[in-house]
Amino acid sequence: MPLGYPSAGAKAKAVDYFEHNGSLHDEFYWISEINKASLVMNTEEGLLSRDNAKAFARGLEETIKEGDQPGNPRPKMYIRYEPLMIKHCGISCTLLHAGRSSQDMHSTFLREKLLNFMKAALAARKALYRLAWENRDTVAPNYTNGVAAQPNSLGHEWLGHVQSFERDFRTMKAVYAETNQSPMGTTVLNGTSWPLNRHRMAELLGFDGVIDNAFDAGQISAEDMFIQTAQSVVLPMLHI
Repeated sequence: MPLGYPSAGAKAKAVDYFEHNGSLHDEFYWISEINKASLVMNTEEGLLSRDNAKAFARGLEETIKEGDQPGNPRPKMYIRYEPLMIKHCGISCTLLHAGRSSQDMHSTFLREKLLNFMKAALAARKALYRLAWENRDTVAPNYTNGVAAQPNSLGHEWLGHVQSFERDFRTMKAVYAETNQSPMGTTVLNGTSWPLNRHRMAELLGFDGVIDNAFDAGQISAEDMFIQTAQSVVLPMLHI
């Protein structure tokens, strides 16, 4: 369940509606990608019959197509996404969610948001470096404790900020490496008897690896990654 979203009532339904322009990778998009990965993996492992796989694929395609239409709901939570699938391909399509939970999806949503921030931070560093180079001979007054001090090059000062952003970027890279470990298939607490191929799910969704311990994946790292990500973006915002 995404943090901060109401799970029931009129307020819950309201957060599922917005104008969609086809470019936004929101929770609906990533739930759909997770379902695609589950469909491929379960079929490869022989856990779904070919008939079910075809029916589920058609239902998933219809659900995505419907959600892409302006004014239609794009659920941010699986408990409201799944009924849309059931409408298109029947109750048996809930098999796609076997071996998973709504709690082992968070890092799939979060990775791209952090990457987009990192891209913006990199663009800011490049722009600031360019300005520093252009102003390497620009004289800037300096003060220490309110007293006039030796003048500086404006370019030199700005290079200091470029270097601080570089330090921030290394921190974000380290946090991304931790976030890019898949919890998929560990469910909420103690794993699952469903023989979900966790490594194949990680591969299909672009993760570098898997979180081994199920309790860590569902109860500890699920909280850690939000805090670590938030902390990693505080310093560049402070520098800005």
